[in-house]
This record gives sequence, C-alpha cells and structure tokens, in this order.
Amino acid sequence: MKFADGERSTYADIQKNRPDRALAVRLMREYVRSCRFAGCTTDARYLEALGLKVPAAEK
Repeated sequence: MKFADGERSTYADIQKNRPDRALAVRLMREYVRSCRFAGCTTDARYLEALGLKVPAAEK
C-alpha cells in the first residue's frame, strides 16, 4: 500500500514508493495465468438466473 498511499508530488517520490519490479512482474504473471479459460469454472446458479441452460456435466 506504500505505493498507492505514498507521496506523489514529484516523480522522485513516485519512484521511491514503487514496489519491487521483480515481485510486481511475478504477481502479474500469476494473476494472468489464473485468469486463463482453463482455470475458470461455471457458476450454474448464475446461468440459471439468466435463463440459460446449464451444461449437464456442470450440475
């Protein structure tokens, strides 16, 4: 939260408060990997609420 809540009046302040680059890259890659279609699940109740049919294998 240091970066989000830190001082931003100068570019030097912004750079001083930024997170570790390697950590930020690793976390972003993990996030993108978890968002892939293969990692998704179907919410049967949501589909039913929309009036859609739920695939038989999902119930």
